[in-house]
Amino acid sequence: MARVRTYGAIIAIVLLLFSLASPLYSVSIDQGGTGVLTWSELSAASLSLVFAALAAWGATLLTRERSVRVFSGLQTGLGLTALVFWFVQGISPTDAALHEAERVVGIQGVVSLADLSVVPHPVAMALVAGVCIAVVASGTAGMIWPQSAKKRITRFERDDTATSGEIWDRLSHGDDPTAR
Repeated sequence: MARVRTYGAIIAIVLLLFSLASPLYSVSIDQGGTGVLTWSELSAASLSLVFAALAAWGATLLTRERSVRVFSGLQTGLGLTALVFWFVQGISPTDAALHEAERVVGIQGVVSLADLSVVPHPVAMALVAGVCIAVVASGTAGMIWPQSAKKRITRFERDDTATSGEIWDRLSHGDDPTAR
């Protein structure tokens, strides 16, 4: 089941790359002018939490079974928090749309919410939700099935009972010291 953890994180990374440049909302001003809202403009905290969750996944690749559970739990928590932050900001993007309209016009306070037309892009929004869900699924799989990391970590550890002379003798005879 380590594949679920790995494939979930890979899917999250691929979706993240697509969603970074995708416009989530188009903002049109009645007087003329348009702009777009991306994930980083709409909810920078959510995006930062996803990056932190993916860093926690990377840490699971380097640690033992008990630490894999801890980092996977951290990854799941960060992914859920990112999803909540995304929904809080993504459901009503009025503040971000107003800031984008003021950036397009170049003057603050001239544009009101009544002058704006905000159109969502459902595919881009599904990408963002997919990133968060894939991160949570990967972290949950790591908490449930952490045993795969143990094989990778202990593979290169040497036997404590063997002396260095015995290890060299085994190598001379063609034995692989990493084979278990």
